[in-house]
Amino acid sequence: LHCEDRELNYPSVEKMLEILISCNIALDFKTRLVPWNKMLESYKKKGKLAPRTIERIKRISKACLLTKNYGDISKINPLIIPDMDLCTYSFPCQDISLAGKGKGFSIESESRRSLGWEMIRLLREVQEKPKYIVFENVSAIFNNTHRPILNLFKRDLEDLGYTLYNDLLNAKHYGIPQNRNRYFLVAILGK
Repeated sequence: LHCEDRELNYPSVEKMLEILISCNIALDFKTRLVPWNKMLESYKKKGKLAPRTIERIKRISKACLLTKNYGDISKINPLIIPDMDLCTYSFPCQDISLAGKGKGFSIESESRRSLGWEMIRLLREVQEKPKYIVFENVSAIFNNTHRPILNLFKRDLEDLGYTLYNDLLNAKHYGIPQNRNRYFLVAILGK
């Protein structure tokens, strides 16, 4: 995940911080703290940062550069997304899962719950839509509580020209030693 086994010629500290600012990737995923601007200001004033801080910057920059991470999906410019045949997509399931709080994934939530709609936004704005999309989430997305929002999501995909196929699949039927139901939706551009 963090590309530890791959080598990289690191850009300058200033350039790495600019990359992290543009990706809007949090330093601390629990607090969603994004202090890169402050670090860059400090670096420009003092010309240095603590060695431990530079190592963290390098580690996160390396992961972003080598995996071509475009950063926060709500901030991605669709014009920089390359053409692709297949797009896999999902969003955090905590608010849909039976073990979670059941808040759903309404577009109005403006939180992690609304991240599912970012794919729709990007599909409306990209120059060329992917031919295939595979969407996966917890099976609770298909229950009566969340199905009306899921149907809106599916309707948006259909309005964008996709034909949809969806089903609940259980991992135990595919060689995985656990009883784990997941919802899959496959969208194919055109008929």
